Amino acid sequence: MDPEPETSDDVFESLLIAYDEALASGEDRLPDESQVPDQLRPRFRAALACLSLLAKARQTDLTLTCPPADAAREGELRPIPP
Repeated sequence: MDPEPETSDDVFESLLIAYDEALASGEDRLPDESQVPDQLRPRFRAALACLSLLAKARQTDLTLTCPPADAAREGELRPIPP
């Protein structure tokens, strides 16, 4: 039985997976979007931007601490450092 040809969704998915894996390994090389059909390119670019933001968030310490409940009443709120 012959293997089924890749659909545009398969190409879209495999390029996004490859980019996410590259970001996880510290590379920020954009994939070649020439394989992505023209009608999917805006969605593809938005997905790449989302993956890039997620990769940056993974590298950031997102530990947030909440002040005690009574601090809000006493005006002791301070910004949480980034």
